[in-house]
Amino acid sequence: PDNTSARNIYEHALTRSTNTVSIGAAVRTFNAPNVVEGMVHDDVNELWYLSQEDVALTSLDSSATTWADRVNLDTVGAGNLIADVEDVAVINGPTPRVIVSSQGDSSYHVYGRNGSAWAHEKRFNIARPGGSGLVSDTDGLDIHIGNLGSDFPYGALIVHDATQDPSRFVMLPVEEIWPELIEERLPRYVGFAALTSLWKGPST
Repeated sequence: PDNTSARNIYEHALTRSTNTVSIGAAVRTFNAPNVVEGMVHDDVNELWYLSQEDVALTSLDSSATTWADRVNLDTVGAGNLIADVEDVAVINGPTPRVIVSSQGDSSYHVYGRNGSAWAHEKRFNIARPGGSGLVSDTDGLDIHIGNLGSDFPYGALIVHDATQDPSRFVMLPVEEIWPELIEERLPRYVGFAALTSLWKGPST
């Protein structure tokens, strides 16, 4: 959203020439009635995911023309999320998934997609190394599935820990907090489902 209009979201055309990327005119504009904190695009399924701070986690088809075309994956209050709803990341695979930060209770939520239907799959908290409380007030997060070296052979979840002074980012091995995802990607590997992780909090 910009800072001069009523929560306008602009989509611009980009052009590239060698190492130069140029921004063209806006090709679409959406008016979101609430603050949008996070946004990510699912290139495989052609969907935008947007986190509305005190309202919902929303998806919007890449061909949508109005904000009314959106679909809520989950909501604040009646759903699983507690305001503020912050950053969102997408994971492509056999089951497309979205992960979002629920800042109000320092939790993280995972949603899986089957066809056009979404389901809430997991809720978890993250303990800081050394047991000094929970990673909390997360504004930003991202996830990568794939080899990132010996410490993160299956990938990593990176989350912002805002209540540390100074604030910092925490990097967690994917297999320690999300064994089901690794088993889905690497079914030949056994043993992850039984893993008890120091990072993993209560899950519903």
